[in-house]
Amino acid sequence: MKNLNDMFFYVLSCVVTGSEVEAGMFDGMDAGSWKSLYRLGKEQGVTALLFEKISRLPQEAAPSRELLMGWMSHSVSIEKQMGVKYAVAADFAQKLASSGIPVVVLKGVAVASLYPKPLQRECGDLDCYMMGKMVEGEDAACMIGAKVEESSYKHSHIKYKGLTIENHKYFTSFNNTERGKYTEKLLLELMNRKSPESIDGSALLNPNPDFNAFFLSKHALRHFIDEAISIRHILDWAFFMKAKAQDVDWKKLLPEMEKCRTKRFAEILTYISVSKLGLDIELPEGMTFSKETEYWAEKVLEDTFGGHPSMAGETFLQKCRRILRRFRRIWKFRVLADETPATLVWNAFAYSSYLHRKL
Repeated sequence: MKNLNDMFFYVLSCVVTGSEVEAGMFDGMDAGSWKSLYRLGKEQGVTALLFEKISRLPQEAAPSRELLMGWMSHSVSIEKQMGVKYAVAADFAQKLASSGIPVVVLKGVAVASLYPKPLQRECGDLDCYMMGKMVEGEDAACMIGAKVEESSYKHSHIKYKGLTIENHKYFTSFNNTERGKYTEKLLLELMNRKSPESIDGSALLNPNPDFNAFFLSKHALRHFIDEAISIRHILDWAFFMKAKAQDVDWKKLLPEMEKCRTKRFAEILTYISVSKLGLDIELPEGMTFSKETEYWAEKVLEDTFGGHPSMAGETFLQKCRRILRRFRRIWKFRVLADETPATLVWNAFAYSSYLHRKL
């Protein structure tokens, strides 16, 4: 049986580099190996990306017709769903723009626009920032038939034509710590440092590269510490670096990331992108790979393939069990954390979104 993770990364490296998969690489792939590769793609949120390459294999090297058809059906469904979400999101942004409200996309659609085929990048809700016009945006949304639902200190929820839109007041769950408050202020400054750009000519706006470099790495780190990340988080970073690394003011940004304890994780994401996904870029000045980077990258990947993400609709007891299980695993990664272990434990419970705690 082929090494599953090696084959998984081989196919994804072809996605990142834009190269075709070689049929010979799949010699020895039996039915069980193909099914495992398909399941891994589903677990990591990259089903359609894998199928894009696997579907081009000659029949003698490809999986069974039954598995291939199921894989195709799942992939087509993903692209159809993403297409509907993007259309609704663009419609929402266009209508708000007519009222003078900008819709700047965080993660999701913004980073998907950097993929070869954006509809293959799975995403859920639309996270957005309205450039300080959160309340005005909610009022404008209500005027076009949207419904504003529960709010927290971080964001409100807007429902529009079946799409859930997280309207952010803040970018992070900074939880009133000194480093958290500094990071939040820095992200706001980065957002305003350069103007956002249109995504494919729509009214949806992509944040400037400096903001995205900091925010994507920060968001991935927070997910990693709190529950787990998926390979999709790393792919987001790889495609961002491939498309926008040359536009980032790294000389100014990296010291800021160091102060916020996100620089090390950005280096780890970059190392994995280069070593596992075939990313070919000139390493930004000030970003370095060391034996320590390599060590932690391998540990991060081990955790990524064995993590415990949150469950939709989980009970408070299930949440507590997941958090405790996560902290048993995460303890060895405290060197990567952006807060002290005690603060992480406190934040996980006292400031839980489940409890709707407000500052």
